[in-house]
Amino acid sequence: MKRALLPVALALVVGSFACSSADPGAGEPSAQSQEALAKQKVQPPQFDPTSQTVNNPFALELSSATSGATICVAYAGTEPSCDSKGTGCTGGSVAYKKPIEVGSTVTDPAGGVVIEAIACHANLTPSSVVAQTYQLDVALPVFSPASSTFTQPTVVTLSDATAGATLCYTANGTPPQCSSGACTVGTAYQASKGILVSADETLTVLACHAGMQSSPTEFQTYALLAGIPQFEPTSETTTQPVDVTLSTASAGATLCYTTDGAVPACTGGVCQAPASTYVPGHPVVLDVTSTVVAITCGAGLLNSEISAQVYTIER
Repeated sequence: MKRALLPVALALVVGSFACSSADPGAGEPSAQSQEALAKQKVQPPQFDPTSQTVNNPFALELSSATSGATICVAYAGTEPSCDSKGTGCTGGSVAYKKPIEVGSTVTDPAGGVVIEAIACHANLTPSSVVAQTYQLDVALPVFSPASSTFTQPTVVTLSDATAGATLCYTANGTPPQCSSGACTVGTAYQASKGILVSADETLTVLACHAGMQSSPTEFQTYALLAGIPQFEPTSETTTQPVDVTLSTASAGATLCYTTDGAVPACTGGVCQAPASTYVPGHPVVLDVTSTVVAITCGAGLLNSEISAQVYTIER
């Protein structure tokens, strides 16, 4: 009789174990898994492009790997946040709906734009806040031609890689200044006219744009070289007196000359002794063998090269 009780006892033990190990909530999320699900974070916002320095306004796009997420955006140091439902934005932030025009609709006087964003979703924990900084610097102005020496008045043109930039310039050494994209010191460059350089001068240029950091000041130096004196006639041998006419391609310039081979000097457009000032329409009359040496000069001009001709008069 006692031997017959053993299987029954084992059956009871096994049956009891089987019942206690069964999962009464099989097929349904546990309280722990539901809590874990609720604590899952929305994937953080992605910026395209990320932080960088640019020379032109651009369109910034935001996204999140979490489908259906709302992205809240804030500017000027305001931190974005999600509402209690996870479907809207609070704290001064706004919902991202289309590309952000950085440098046009979103600007900063110093050119540094900081944009912060957070991604929200119902039943999910908001993502961490992501911030990116964009420095908008106006590109350096470009001169054409660059520093040069000319023999004729020349038109200098300016350009800039930043679309819509204002170019402010001076020709007297005063640094140009700009505020909100408008020249406050200096002249606003007009592409249709260029800048006429008709004397020895230095052009100083600043490029600026509203909502962007102005470019560094750039300068180029231009020198106008007086035209070399022209002789009519040139060197010759003759038995008669010679009338020598002087001329130059530099309008309004002064011609200084000597007839004894001495090198003439000129300062600020004024002939220095022993040089004589040539008077147009009054040729230099030579009745003895002479070496005529001439130079062209003028206010705002670099003195020309020295030019000489020899006239031999045989008697």
